[in-house]
Amino acid sequence: IYTVPAGYTFYLSRIDAYTSANGSSADWVQYRNVQTSPTGVIALSQQAPFTNTYHAQRVMPRGFTEKTDIQLQAKTSANTYAVSIAAEGYLVKNYIDGTTG
Repeated sequence: IYTVPAGYTFYLSRIDAYTSANGSSADWVQYRNVQTSPTGVIALSQQAPFTNTYHAQRVMPRGFTEKTDIQLQAKTSANTYAVSIAAEGYLVKNYIDGTTG
């Protein structure tokens, strides 16, 4: 979980997920990005099934406003798979009027 600090906007530009699942038809892993706004609204902004490796590189990064909680989650079809998720983005300070610079 990552919370965007007050006075900033976070732009999510890259996500990579890896698993030890072998990719057979019975095995699966699902990645999803859940965000909670400062007012408590929960939104699912992305969900994708994958085997072995998932990669998303955004040309236009997705912006998350201040005080938003970002949660990167994974679910597997079995209890024995290892899963890791890496994310990268830009944290930009907002101007006093709320815009970013």
